[in-house]
Amino acid sequence: MGEVLMDAGVSKKDVDLVAFGAGPGAFTGLRVACGVAQGLAWALDKMTAPVANTEALAHAFAKKEGLAPKTRIFVANDARMAECYAAVYEVAAAGERLVTVTAPELMKPEAVAAAAREAGAALILGSAPAAYPEAFEGVTDLRIVAESASRPAAIAEIAVFEAASGETVQPSLAAPLYVRNRVALTMAERAAGERL
Repeated sequence: MGEVLMDAGVSKKDVDLVAFGAGPGAFTGLRVACGVAQGLAWALDKMTAPVANTEALAHAFAKKEGLAPKTRIFVANDARMAECYAAVYEVAAAGERLVTVTAPELMKPEAVAAAAREAGAALILGSAPAAYPEAFEGVTDLRIVAESASRPAAIAEIAVFEAASGETVQPSLAAPLYVRNRVALTMAERAAGERL
C-alpha cells in the first residue's frame, strides 16, 4: 500500500475512505476484497464504501461513451451455473450518480433481452453475452457490449457519491454483495440426483 500511495504522491493521512468492489461476483474474490478493505479501513481509522460491481461497470461505460441522461443500461455479467448477475441503471445528469433502477439479481441468460426491453434499456453491457452467445442470437434491437471488468476509478468515483450521501459504513459492517445464496447441494440432495 505504501508503494501505491507513494506513486500517487499522497500519504496515509490523505486517505479519506476505503472503497471496494462488493459484488456481485465470485465469492472468494468478494471476500478477499472486503477483507482487505476492512483491514485497511481499520488500520487507517476510516469508513468503507462497498460499491456494486455492476454499477461500477455501468458508470465507467456511461462516462466513457458520454451517454445522455435517462439512458438505461442493462448490466448482465456471467454468474456461472447458467445464470447472470443482472441490474439496470439510468444515466443521471452530468456529475451525478447513476440511478439504480433494478438492484443486482440473478437471471437466466435467456431472460436478459426481454428484461432489458421491459426496463427500457438501450443496451446490454457485461460478460453474459460472450459467456452465453446462444441467448443473445437474433437480438438486433439492443446494443450489446461485451465488457466485464469493473474499473477501479469508477469504484472510487462512486465511493465519493456514497460519502456525500452518507452511505459509507464502518469497517465491521462492510460486507460482500451476494445475490446467490445457494451454491452447493447437501450429500443427500446429490444422492437424490438434484442439480443446481
